[in-house]
Amino acid sequence: MPGLTTTAWIRTEGDDDTELTEDELSNIIEIYDFPTEFKTEDLVKSFQAYQQRGFDIQFVDDTHALALFNSPIAAREALRTKHPLLKVRSLAKASVTTRAKARSCSGTDCPLFHSSVHPLSSII
Repeated sequence: MPGLTTTAWIRTEGDDDTELTEDELSNIIEIYDFPTEFKTEDLVKSFQAYQQRGFDIQFVDDTHALALFNSPIAAREALRTKHPLLKVRSLAKASVTTRAKARSCSGTDCPLFHSSVHPLSSII
């Protein structure tokens, strides 16, 4: 329906509800079930096809990370990509911990909700 805005609710036990619109979440995916030895560079290499378009990685814990792409289209493409050492899913299906990280991150110091993500050029 034209003009209809879908809203996703991200909840963690004991916290107040935070409302985030689908537009704010559609360029973020969860990366999970990767080896604990993985570093940022390893995840970046796994998504090297998106390096020119721009994306950012934020670790949640040893086996979960948030991937922020510069557009919802790039995030949807990344969700279809198969990786032998990791899995990906939409933020709506993410773990409670990952959703809590996305929920707690707000303001100008958090890249998750910035309108643009710049290409990674310094990581080899």
